[in-house]
Amino acid sequence: MDKVNSNNYMTNNDKIKKKRTKSFQNYSNYLQQFCTSTSIHGFKFLGERNRYLIEKIWWFIVLVLASAGSSSLVYQSYNKWNTSPIVVTLAMAETPIWNVPFPAVTICPELKCNSRIFNFSNVHLKYTSNETISQEDETESCKWAGKELNCSSALEPIMTSEGLCDTFNMLQLSEIVELHVEKIFDDSKSNNTKARQWSLDKGYSINATLDTYPRRTTLPGVKSGFQIDLYVNDNDLDYTCREIQGFKVSLHHPGEIPDLVNYFRVPLDQVVVAAVKPNMITTSDDLVNYDPHIRQCYLPEEIKLKSFKMYTQRNCILECLSNYLLHKCGCTLIYMPHKNDSKFCGPGKMECINHYQAHLMDHRAKFQDERNTKKSKFYCGCLPLCTSLSFDAETSQTDWNWRKTYNLLQRNSTIDSFDYKSGHYSRLIVFYKEMQFMTSERHEVYGSMEFLANCGGLFGLFLGFSFTSFMEIVYFLSLRLFCNIKKFGRMLWSGVPPVQKQNVVKIKY
Repeated sequence: MDKVNSNNYMTNNDKIKKKRTKSFQNYSNYLQQFCTSTSIHGFKFLGERNRYLIEKIWWFIVLVLASAGSSSLVYQSYNKWNTSPIVVTLAMAETPIWNVPFPAVTICPELKCNSRIFNFSNVHLKYTSNETISQEDETESCKWAGKELNCSSALEPIMTSEGLCDTFNMLQLSEIVELHVEKIFDDSKSNNTKARQWSLDKGYSINATLDTYPRRTTLPGVKSGFQIDLYVNDNDLDYTCREIQGFKVSLHHPGEIPDLVNYFRVPLDQVVVAAVKPNMITTSDDLVNYDPHIRQCYLPEEIKLKSFKMYTQRNCILECLSNYLLHKCGCTLIYMPHKNDSKFCGPGKMECINHYQAHLMDHRAKFQDERNTKKSKFYCGCLPLCTSLSFDAETSQTDWNWRKTYNLLQRNSTIDSFDYKSGHYSRLIVFYKEMQFMTSERHEVYGSMEFLANCGGLFGLFLGFSFTSFMEIVYFLSLRLFCNIKKFGRMLWSGVPPVQKQNVVKIKY
């Protein structure tokens, strides 16, 4: 009885071993078929029969190294695509200057009060209401593209960090700020500075003529630019108030509030020439579906400010700063966007203003991160527009001996007599330096197709791998396997019949 059980046990054991052997043979044969059939480089040497083991080990090591090398490079390519998908490069073609508006020119006098009304030196550093001289007192003549302009209609008053200034070619405030924002100067009734045939996101319309607003020019050079003569009376100069006298000039986008942090000076009795070069960055259409913080810019329809109708990075920063000072100091500065019931900061708040203004600028990156996670109540993620425009100026200046010219004209009685020795003239000329300029463009480092092509090139270089090779793997793991089982049965699913042992007859000669 024990002997019978032992025989049965051995028989079952043999069956299991035989089954395992057949299964191993099926896997081995099927893998060999794949290696000899695939188009992937090197695999046929692994599946070749009757070769030495050292040869197969050699090709196995080669394939492992090739796979590791290609995978490493593909990972680096993916990491670059995922972390830095956007690149800014020069555009394929130059942009003509008539496609962009002429810069807005904001002019701020260094002298802040009329000495006949208030003399700073007499009260020696006492606080003043900072009443600025009128526009008629500081401007004499204006020219645009060689034609005389009425300075009173060509220039609009605007309140800035430097007090009351005049601006040329800027949109009226009613088109820049929202209705609920208080405007110190009501320019809504003026038609001279309303946008015509132009919009912030699309620029000038195709059918726009040269008589548009903001103004634009078609030619570079002095004769196609803006010229203004500025006058200061000697009696109004007070070097105790300001050590440097003259004018500050800021060039900026017509749709944004001027920032007098970036400016150049026009000294007294000098001619300053500013050759302007536009800086324009556009964004390709393939970035529309990207998150704004990945592409690092906003589309016009993606962002809305509470105080401004037009979004620009400068307007955003100004609104952010106004809200922050209102929260921390309980007041805001007079030139910042504010409501009718907002309180203005006086001299007693200057320490608070300076502290938190510097604090906000130092922590803009932190506030931007907080805004992304919706933790911050302040809007400080001030990215530029996807189509942004700024201006660089190369300035040169020379002494202007206008008194000699005036003296000669006065002798010839061509002009009325006045005491020219008691005043100072300055001249500012702003023009485009060249007819075209290079535009920068944001676009993808790799698009989806470029990334796939890059991966395919790396795998092809190292392994000869292609889409057809991938489909071969899919075929061997699915359709061919199913058809083999259907054709040869489950016991012989590899499709290769077992090798039968045959008796070998040796023939002697």
